Amino acid sequence: MKPYATEFIMKAAAFVLGVSIVVAAIFVATGASASGRLARSAKESLARVHFDFGSDQLNAEARDRLGDNIAWLKRNDDSVLVLEGHCDEQGDRAYNMQLGDRRARSVKGYLIAQGIEQDRLIMVVSHGELRPLDPGHNRDAYRQNRRVEFILR
Repeated sequence: MKPYATEFIMKAAAFVLGVSIVVAAIFVATGASASGRLARSAKESLARVHFDFGSDQLNAEARDRLGDNIAWLKRNDDSVLVLEGHCDEQGDRAYNMQLGDRRARSVKGYLIAQGIEQDRLIMVVSHGELRPLDPGHNRDAYRQNRRVEFILR
């Protein structure tokens, strides 16, 4: 093979490799930014649901918020969630862990009854009073901490 032909082939291979690397980088960046947009969109769109003191029952306000969440979930049918149950600091730790679990399961049951596929709700987790939204020790803080959070996976 002539030397200039070998040099041409090597330059062409280097060019193709370079273009492949750039295309792969663009693909990865686009995928990451799309994933980031979906996570940001979910965070902005999936409202936490609050509960009354000592209750795992969905009140009217909670069902209204869930209606908005259900609409978002139906528009984004490839999203998968973890439901996190939380409590205020009143009550002992064991009771609050059980109550947080019941709250998250209550939300999960409601979502399934409204047509969200069960396999999209991959996990129910209770944090009890261990992860307060508001660290205060008053009625308003307690009201904020009795909740279920929607975590996109």
